[in-house]
Amino acid sequence: MGIVVDGTLLSAVILKESNWEKLAELIPNSSTLDVAVMETLNAISNAKKKKVIDEEVANKLFEALNEFANAMKVYESKYYLEKAFKLAIKYGINTYSALYLALAEDLNLSLATLDAKQAKVASKMGIEVINIK
Repeated sequence: MGIVVDGTLLSAVILKESNWEKLAELIPNSSTLDVAVMETLNAISNAKKKKVIDEEVANKLFEALNEFANAMKVYESKYYLEKAFKLAIKYGINTYSALYLALAEDLNLSLATLDAKQAKVASKMGIEVINIK
């Protein structure tokens, strides 16, 4: 089964948030967007800024993110902008969330996300949502 992993899930894995080990099992051979990598880098830098982690840990997390990204098919978000914008307007969600929905719909893949609103819209669109508990 192919899945699209969004930035919320990737960030949770990299920052070792609740249930991260189970979530990490979803990543190999999954698909995502380039913005997921950027969102996760932002989460790492924010954790450093808030002194949740130090610079050494931040660098190790960066390396871990690269390893995960290399195990995934990473698509360029620019090809999904128009569709995502239309979905964002239609469903009242942010464009970042809509990008993952556009990718999942385009590739006919399931979606793995920690974003409840995004999951709800995915279900409305007929996209299978991976149950994460």
